[in-house]
Amino acid sequence: MAHAAASLRAETLPLTSFVDEGRTLSLSKPVVLHVSIEDGAYFVENESLHLFAKGSSLDEAVEAFAADLAYYWRYYNSLRDDEVAGAGLELKRIYEGLVISED
Repeated sequence: MAHAAASLRAETLPLTSFVDEGRTLSLSKPVVLHVSIEDGAYFVENESLHLFAKGSSLDEAVEAFAADLAYYWRYYNSLRDDEVAGAGLELKRIYEGLVISED
């Protein structure tokens, strides 16, 4: 991740794709990861997705975030609208719009 050091100074990092079950999925718009370092650990988070991850390196934290993103993307896309309410429905809509359609 050669661009990580430059992005770290800005304290944000754009995520433009993630891997799900061996396929690389492109995001419809970059997910901005807020980066912080505390006690030698790297943290990345995106408040609108309600996700965060940590790692011993920036790459490890981003990989953990991407793995969780893939999990929740699958999860929310597997739900019917009548299976969620309130904030869950809002998150479902966000996750449904994350990935560029392969059609």
